[in-house]
Amino acid sequence: MIGVIELNRRKVSGDIDYDPPTREELLNRIYIETKLNKNIEWFTNDPATIDATAFLFSPSSIHSGHSKLWTAERVLSAALIAVMPASFFVPLPAMDYLFALSVIVHIHWGMEAIVVDYIRPSVFGNVIPKVSLAALYLLSILALGGLFYFNYSDVGVTQAIRMMSKI
Repeated sequence: MIGVIELNRRKVSGDIDYDPPTREELLNRIYIETKLNKNIEWFTNDPATIDATAFLFSPSSIHSGHSKLWTAERVLSAALIAVMPASFFVPLPAMDYLFALSVIVHIHWGMEAIVVDYIRPSVFGNVIPKVSLAALYLLSILALGGLFYFNYSDVGVTQAIRMMSKI
């Protein structure tokens, strides 16, 4: 796949004749190249390669799915402020399950952000980030299953915390 800058360099120099891509085609191409971990040269010293296509790039239009996840993370974080004390004041099994689910999902999303941000394919290759993310999912599932099992077969998470605080 030829990068946007390379296409523009050829257009300015007159090597090829092509129809300029639409804004959606450019955003899709940039998104795909970014997902495939291709290096795109955004800034260059050659003034002939700079054109308006570099200014059409809009991160909000490409990563609109991430904004919904970000909103869900913030809603869960705010809900934890109510769920934590409520699970202690209302000792019901449903509250124990809600507490366990919300805490594990909150921790998982935080650790997932750390893994994605710091275990990058450009630094560690393509295998280690995938293995790290798979390990995180496995640990999150095991932790959630363990807390659910503890809620089902024992006194529950909040009662266990109460009992430990009496020690």
